[in-house]
Amino acid sequence: MSPLHADSKPQLSALSVLTMPSYGSNDGYGRQKLKDRPSTRLTDIGARQMDSSAMANLLAEKDIRPVEDGAKHPAVDPDAPPDVQWFQAAKTGESCILKQLLNERPSLLGKAARAGGQTALHHCASAGHLTCCTELMDRGLLVTVRDGQQRTALHCAAGGGHLELVVELMRRGAEIAAQDADGLTAAELAEARGHTQIVEAIKVGAGDLSPKGTGAQ
Repeated sequence: MSPLHADSKPQLSALSVLTMPSYGSNDGYGRQKLKDRPSTRLTDIGARQMDSSAMANLLAEKDIRPVEDGAKHPAVDPDAPPDVQWFQAAKTGESCILKQLLNERPSLLGKAARAGGQTALHHCASAGHLTCCTELMDRGLLVTVRDGQQRTALHCAAGGGHLELVVELMRRGAEIAAQDADGLTAAELAEARGHTQIVEAIKVGAGDLSPKGTGAQ
């Protein structure tokens, strides 16, 4: 075998040429499809992870959770403190939960919210939850109880346009002439909000409650 000259170039075998990668690109994968290159796949994975992180942040910011088909968010948070559950149940009309909480903690009956001073009766009356209102009053919560704005349950029911509940509250002794902090009676509040049937019902109730049914105020 003759020695190589100093300026001679190494010779490559045909097999070496066939097995070497093509350098048509900088990543060493030549003519391989772009989407199949590892660098491209990693980029796609990173993008999907970023999208997932963004969605997770959105869910946290909006305080929402994925819901399975047919599932509903509970109206009352089972992990919340009892007083929070109490007002949640009142607002959403969960009478069974109200009963359960009241059986476990009777002191909740007269509890007033820190912000506006509303009791569970005020919340139930505002939303028109007749069953919950009757349960609370049957348990001893006074129909005349007032919130921080001096409104009674009758104010709340009348302002919300809940006719059946208005009639029930008057039957149980609601003060028809009671004024709130703005000087409005329940009838005046109902009139301001366009609940004409409520106004008429309160007038009829006032007549029935007046001496000898004459309607005298």
